[in-house]
Amino acid sequence: MYIVGLTQRYLVLQVSIPAAAAISVEVGVLDTNGTRRRVVMSSAFRGAVVHQLHAQVRKAALIPCYVWLNWCFDVAALVDASFATTFRTIDSICLSGTCKLRRVFTMKEPPIPSDHPFGTTIYNV
Repeated sequence: MYIVGLTQRYLVLQVSIPAAAAISVEVGVLDTNGTRRRVVMSSAFRGAVVHQLHAQVRKAALIPCYVWLNWCFDVAALVDASFATTFRTIDSICLSGTCKLRRVFTMKEPPIPSDHPFGTTIYNV
């Protein structure tokens, strides 16, 4: 398995999601203690469940369908809220389900609407 080791806290997926499509995003992270953890966001989950090494978070139902959007995840905040530990790197990203994927990138600062051409919208998690 290839470890990407991305250090920027904002993960952005540029996607178009069809209506009623089941979708999930799994982000593998390494914390400052050297522990590998997973945060899984899915439309299939009913609520949040946190275990020692992984957390399941329900994807919000209000994501617009059939439009290109920048789906932004504050990975450091997700790790802190789920595990009460500090994020160091993103080690893996897994996107499952029916969607169109244009780009995957990270950012140091949260994106603002003027940064994104082509009329894409921003959806922050």
